[in-house]
Amino acid sequence: MKSFLPLQSIYSLAILAGLSACKHSQNSNSKVATGSASFDSGPVLFDLNDVSFLLPKESGISLATQTSEGPLVSKEIFDQSAAMLIRTRSAFPGYDAFKAVGVRIDNCAKLLPQQPCQPQIRLVFQAGDNAIHMIFNIEKAKALAMYQDFYDLKKAGLPMTTKGNLGLHPIIGKESMKGPFSDRFKNLVLKYALPSRYDRIAIMGSGNSGAPWEFAASQAIVNGKINQTQIPCQEPGELTNTMTAGIISGVHQVPPMTGCDDFNLEEVTYFPMMGGHIKPYGNNPGTIAAVKTVNPELTFFGSTTCVNCHMALRTGIPAPVAAGLQTFAKHVAYQSPTDVTQGKPTTEGGRWPSRAFGYGEENRGVEINLFTINDTMRVAHELNELIRSGEIK
Repeated sequence: MKSFLPLQSIYSLAILAGLSACKHSQNSNSKVATGSASFDSGPVLFDLNDVSFLLPKESGISLATQTSEGPLVSKEIFDQSAAMLIRTRSAFPGYDAFKAVGVRIDNCAKLLPQQPCQPQIRLVFQAGDNAIHMIFNIEKAKALAMYQDFYDLKKAGLPMTTKGNLGLHPIIGKESMKGPFSDRFKNLVLKYALPSRYDRIAIMGSGNSGAPWEFAASQAIVNGKINQTQIPCQEPGELTNTMTAGIISGVHQVPPMTGCDDFNLEEVTYFPMMGGHIKPYGNNPGTIAAVKTVNPELTFFGSTTCVNCHMALRTGIPAPVAAGLQTFAKHVAYQSPTDVTQGKPTTEGGRWPSRAFGYGEENRGVEINLFTINDTMRVAHELNELIRSGEIK
């Protein structure tokens, strides 16, 4: 699955990650941030934080923030989206509560592997432990201009570096969304995340205290009309996907289902408090699926459930299993590119990062899972190839 969030779920909250020509846009060659970082010789390249932007919790970008075509997400779209929830609708926060915490650009999003690449920008909004993931399709004729704009943004931030593990954007975080770099970034979001480019939406409701998380997603939005889609890999008619307390705590896990017809998957019991062993050992289909779930070249929006995408870090395969999967893993495990930072999943308090790209509840900090890290590495690397070829200058 290509994530948001991240979304990024059918659309991973892993899912996970907008932008309009703005009157206050600055010259692309201007320097808008200062710092003392040194840089290696050679072309300036994208790194993780240049294509996936984690924002402060109070970013100031709301659903109602105005683009040239109206609000990023209208109240009508919000109401239709919230109506997709079954178990958690009554506790879902109101329209004004949500703020953008994540923005991701993707040069090659796909519902299924045989489909052509679809450039996108995806926005992740949070209100407490509830989330909305809005996906915008960028016309292929405009995609290169979007990549160039984000490349100019990166260069405008020099000499301050964005290199390092994926997390709160180092320049935006320093400016608290109130400086020239942050203003320029926001202008880009409002330039490209236009209502006329809506693709689809995914939401997560946390319900009341102690209740399971519930995920839902839409089909492509046409003329402002939302039609709910079935969650992949489930029984016909299952329109939402629930993450139980047992899955969150790690006492029980249903393995990721990557490609609904890949395996006849069976339930796997997982006991992290007892050494993290997955049974049965060996060439187990559930374990293989877990390996595949963190690989952005093998996981797609339309071939995995929301819960499994959010549980993508649970692939700390113990040694006996790893030995049995060694040959398989060479062909399946994601091969990290060498021209970007080798990111690591982030979570607070030692728990699994069940938020794909965002913040944990209450006082918990940043949570980013392994699929989102790998997918961000993929995007940065593929855009770097466009820099090397001269298509991005």
